Amino acid sequence: MRWLVLLCFFGLTLASRQAFAQGNDLLGPAGGRAALMGNTGVALGRDGAAALYNPATIVRVQDTHLAFSAHFFSFSLTSFSNWHAPAAPDADQFGSRTLGNTNLTNSTFHLPPSTVCLFLTLEDLAKLSSLNEYQDSPAELEARQKLAICFASLESEDLDLQAISFNGETRAGPTAQVQSLERHWSRTYVGPTYSVNVNENLALGASLQVVYSQTSFGVSGTTLSNTLDGGGAATTLTTSGRGRTFGLTGLVGATFRHRRYTFGVSARAPVFRISGSYEGAYERSLMGTSQDEEAIVASGSGPMYSSPPVRLAFGAGVALNRLTLEADAALSLPFQSILSTDLEVTQSRLTADGVERNQSSEHYGVKSHPTLNPSLGAEYRLSQGLSLLCGLSANFSSLGALHPTDSIGNLVQARTHHVNASVGMGSYWQDGELLFGLQFDYGWGQAVTLDPYALPNKFAVVDAQTYTLMFVLSGAANLKSILRTVNKIAGSEEAAPDKKK
Repeated sequence: MRWLVLLCFFGLTLASRQAFAQGNDLLGPAGGRAALMGNTGVALGRDGAAALYNPATIVRVQDTHLAFSAHFFSFSLTSFSNWHAPAAPDADQFGSRTLGNTNLTNSTFHLPPSTVCLFLTLEDLAKLSSLNEYQDSPAELEARQKLAICFASLESEDLDLQAISFNGETRAGPTAQVQSLERHWSRTYVGPTYSVNVNENLALGASLQVVYSQTSFGVSGTTLSNTLDGGGAATTLTTSGRGRTFGLTGLVGATFRHRRYTFGVSARAPVFRISGSYEGAYERSLMGTSQDEEAIVASGSGPMYSSPPVRLAFGAGVALNRLTLEADAALSLPFQSILSTDLEVTQSRLTADGVERNQSSEHYGVKSHPTLNPSLGAEYRLSQGLSLLCGLSANFSSLGALHPTDSIGNLVQARTHHVNASVGMGSYWQDGELLFGLQFDYGWGQAVTLDPYALPNKFAVVDAQTYTLMFVLSGAANLKSILRTVNKIAGSEEAAPDKKK
């Protein structure tokens, strides 16, 4: 019974989704405290983000704690500039542009994913039950070893726009568009983390993580238009793909404490690729115009490779009487391809003589570049059990400018840079803690769409802006307290039949 309750608790904390752009390393909320302190934690982390930011910091987590970041609620407003007409219409076919408002706006409510970690102390377990949450003294960091088992779902994107319609006018006459857009991306880390205090000042840690990446997308549109020659045109453009990869990576870290100051450093290794597969499709057609009509269908499959970048993180924190400050910087180095595939492609083209088929081997990859992401966080203790938290951070996309092509190989459909600010409150007691607050995020970048006023249709790039307000509710509970509660529930159920007798 007790393990069934614990399993249900884990299941509830993992049942959530979020929308974050691909190409932003560790953008999702990895821990409640980290999120409210500007996504810091390389030096002073002590929640579920520790296993991802710096494994050496898990020795700071209070013993027998089940740390969770289970509830994040966010509302996002996304605007795409000139979505329905990303470029000027072809003047030879449609004349001058009189289309009106061609922007697209979408609002969504999300339940973002979270990090769940079970922290266990391997020795001196009993000593820590009397620790004061705010005593940042060497006595708190007596030599001990800690183990954590963590599940983290980050860097996810979940966008689903169906029944996008637009009716406009050109000099040639009326036009009608229908489009649909889907983008789904997720990267999940699962594995153990180990840390040990070498002495009262130095802690070392390491994580071994299985990395699972999954992507799927679909972009399609059909346009009916009048043309200047007195006729009309019907054109369709569609591309879609799906893939998944498994890999193995490691993370090592260290923290060094000198009086009130703590310094942290961590490094994530390149990914050892285990397996991966990808399937893609592409379709384009043009009918009813003085130009040559065409119909092309292409499909392909092959292995896929997707790796988070090598990550070097540095942090420094200071604990004053009531104020705790931390500043971090994370350098992402894309030594491996963010996303690439080698496809065996079959292309079929409709001709006057029937279907003409060609086969080829093609490689597609996503270019990326190094990024440096800063973060700053603060916590001010209002009383022994209450504190105020705030932070600022940035997460710049490692993807280069988008250059879509009319082929099966458009693996990435958006890139976004992010800056955010957060504020919240923390409440602490002997058996746990509760944190809640708000994080506001602004994102800007590019997205791939269709250009319906080119014959045949082609892919184009538009500007995109995103505004997100996320509510954070997070905490940590003492595992012994949870088990005591479970025992009481189990005991009351056993006593109930006796009362009836």
